[in-house]
Amino acid sequence: MDNVSVSLKNLRSISDEHQIMGAEIMNAASSKMYFLDIIAISVLNRSACLLDGFCDLIEKKNFIAAAPLIRLQLDNLLRFQGAWLVEDPHKFSEEVFRGTHIGKLKDRDGHSMTDYYLVKKISEKYPIMESVYKHTSGYVHLSDKHIFNSLGRVKEGDIFNIKISSSDEFIDEKVYLEALRAFFEITGILFSYMKGWSLTKDGKFTKQGIEELSNENIHE
Repeated sequence: MDNVSVSLKNLRSISDEHQIMGAEIMNAASSKMYFLDIIAISVLNRSACLLDGFCDLIEKKNFIAAAPLIRLQLDNLLRFQGAWLVEDPHKFSEEVFRGTHIGKLKDRDGHSMTDYYLVKKISEKYPIMESVYKHTSGYVHLSDKHIFNSLGRVKEGDIFNIKISSSDEFIDEKVYLEALRAFFEITGILFSYMKGWSLTKDGKFTKQGIEELSNENIHE
């Protein structure tokens, strides 16, 4: 699986970007700190952890355990984009900080930001995300994907090989490559949102970034 090894190396190569982006966000605007900074750092930390775990599991050929992490990484992106959808990003971030479920919050058009709605919104700009959401959700709950991971058809007959182990035997290289590509793309999009916040916070990207935060920061 040489192609998988190359894709895996490429994915690991962006891990350090989490720390770089975090430092950029924290240093922006003379190091003033907003609630959205805390959300951003939390998302970056979770993303770094998920990326490392995902790569380790792919290396061990444990696809069943790795695949749900794509869905969790997509969750990072879906929820962080919420700051771009609301009327007041500062208030949104404070609500999340205090434990309010994002699904209970509404965007500027009055829509509850459920997972389904957030997928719909991100798919307007990145259409592939709807398909990624659908397929990776199938690995979170017991489904046909788990069934076929444990079965391998013998040639064209009705006889199956079965396996009960943490190492894959019936997963094609193509599936691994698609998973690695999906994780890489989600992470790249997440970084673009982080960059947007960093530039917006620094007063360099107001029109295309988050429209306008409250002047209040969490130290005031």
